Amino acid sequence: MTETEIKKAHCANCKGSRNCDIRGEFDDGYSDEVISGNTKWLILQCRGCETVFVQTVSTNSEDYDYAERYGEPDIEYNERISYWPAILRRERPQWFEHGIEAENVGSLSEVMTELYVALEKDLAILSAIGIRTSFDVASGLLGVEERLPFNKKLEQLVSLGKIGASDSERLAALVDAGSASAHRGWSAKSEDLSTMVEILEHFVFDAFVHPHRAKKLDEQASKLRARVPARGKDQNMPKNEEPLGGDLGTATNADQKTRATAKL
Repeated sequence: MTETEIKKAHCANCKGSRNCDIRGEFDDGYSDEVISGNTKWLILQCRGCETVFVQTVSTNSEDYDYAERYGEPDIEYNERISYWPAILRRERPQWFEHGIEAENVGSLSEVMTELYVALEKDLAILSAIGIRTSFDVASGLLGVEERLPFNKKLEQLVSLGKIGASDSERLAALVDAGSASAHRGWSAKSEDLSTMVEILEHFVFDAFVHPHRAKKLDEQASKLRARVPARGKDQNMPKNEEPLGGDLGTATNADQKTRATAKL
């Protein structure tokens, strides 16, 4: 069996650069009287997790930089590398693995799924609009009137006890940024989009995921309490066992002296 060629590439599953076996390749070149270029297609398999993915490396005669090689000027063609499936530019939260981890939030999960796709594709304007839309849908699920302007929606969220004052200030910044993209075509920088997404995820977690988890934990605690055997009335409490919540102020001087000695 012929030994396969090895190439370094980004494995989305391992989330980093890994040694990969080249399982197939194809050069797709083009040329005319002015411009020439080439796209190399590579089918790669990660040597760590064995995931198979596609990498393309594209160059063209008009995209280059000057460099010095062996003391002489030289041309270096810039490589444009992309992957399929696309590399996630922002990892989805653990609670969004299969949509939002909460009940009756299907519409919000759908909007945020499309938002993460836009983020992965570097669609800054659409991403910012999607963030604002996600807030709009989430506020409706929390009982806010849809016809209200955004500033009034924030006020109602505060009055309903869904968010605090600091949350309102953060969400106001998010809404303003999303509106700038929707109405004035503002293209947010990567760090600005990251901040907007973090504000949205914090809001969604506190408003939907945390209450859902708390409810499930309450149900589990109730089942646990039902499974724990009750103490019989005729059972004597061991001398070294004290009831929870007992009055600590009734300890004798001897007890206090013993505890003080133990601390030393």
